[in-house]
Amino acid sequence: MALIIGITVVFLALLFLPFAVSILSLRKSKDVSLYVKSDNIRDPRYFSNSFRSLVEKGIDPQTRTITMSKSEPFVYARELQNTVCDCIVVAQSHFQPVGVSCFTKEIYAASSAQIPPDTRLRAIACLDRLEIGQNCEIVRWADSDGQMTIAAGCALGMSISSGERLLIAKGCTFRRLYSPEIIIGSSLVRPKHTPADTAVFSERLINPESISAHETVKSTIVAEYSLSIGESAVIMGSIKSNHHVYVHRNARINGNLVADGIIILEEGARVLGSVFSQDSVFVGPGVEIGVKRKIKSLIARKSIVLCETAMVFGYVGCETDSKTIAKEDFHTELSQKQWLSKMENLVAEIAEEQDDDEARYAFTNSAFTAPSDMFFPEEAPSDDPMEEQAQEDERARTKKRKHNKSTASPPGGAVDDEDDFTLFN
Repeated sequence: MALIIGITVVFLALLFLPFAVSILSLRKSKDVSLYVKSDNIRDPRYFSNSFRSLVEKGIDPQTRTITMSKSEPFVYARELQNTVCDCIVVAQSHFQPVGVSCFTKEIYAASSAQIPPDTRLRAIACLDRLEIGQNCEIVRWADSDGQMTIAAGCALGMSISSGERLLIAKGCTFRRLYSPEIIIGSSLVRPKHTPADTAVFSERLINPESISAHETVKSTIVAEYSLSIGESAVIMGSIKSNHHVYVHRNARINGNLVADGIIILEEGARVLGSVFSQDSVFVGPGVEIGVKRKIKSLIARKSIVLCETAMVFGYVGCETDSKTIAKEDFHTELSQKQWLSKMENLVAEIAEEQDDDEARYAFTNSAFTAPSDMFFPEEAPSDDPMEEQAQEDERARTKKRKHNKSTASPPGGAVDDEDDFTLFN
């Protein structure tokens, strides 16, 4: 009998224990929401800042070691002798190595630094201005507090950053760039812009066929298909497209530009917000992304091409090797195979949606001109009745889709320019 009573007590205790804990937790609750640090940002200069901290705190001049994840030997820059340096280098004054062509470990420069042409280095943290010569290779990262100037033909590794300004010549490859000012080329001359209204309107314009040259749109555009922004047009809002976006010469977008397809920005175009593409981004000569003293982002899932005289205020990031090119190579680059197929799709979609020969002529004879058969090759007539029926069905579906398009603005859904894709706001 006692055994049965004991088992019953244990059973009841186990049965009601979860309820008892829940009641106690409920009574102690003060209805305080979980704290989320909304201003948390990713440090684009994290590698350099971490390395500097380790060097400054862990350096031991007596044993000539620096305590990092393990004890690492170092050498002062004035003691460099061999053509290959296999340990950390510490430069207490201006750093300009002579006769050393390869650094397999990090470099710490307490002052300015100048890297000779054809040098291969792992990483460098510079507390002043940094100059990198032609055809240098950076395996991991480079960072400077002052202006960083990079000559032509350099491979820039995984991350390049500067606390002041980046000047990057043509012919360089990169993955991630960060600086308050990123300028492609060696010129610091900035174009003068006429003061303009930079307001961002949240009212939505759904699926416009295109934006004409010199047109002003006081709306945020949401496009299900590819979109063409005409020359010198002004979009006083953001753009979100499920396909490609082609922005013609001197057009301006006050908000963000987001597309699932490729984004092409022609000469002189300006995007005051951030640019994000699930594909690739082509940035032409004189293009500006962001505004001074406001960090914005240029992000591409695939690659980015930056032409000379283009400027980005903030962060540039992509997942495949990208490059800088000369401005005279702008049209040549567009004609390359990797862009040609994408351009064919972009122009064909826009022309199909407009269904207007005049619109097609205006688009293909804008700042980017190319042979007509490049984008619209002539199709040989088909003798196959099944193929002809399929083409007829496709034309019928296209006509129905255009008929169902709506330009009405849905209620709500206001777009806030500050709630963008910027990684470092």
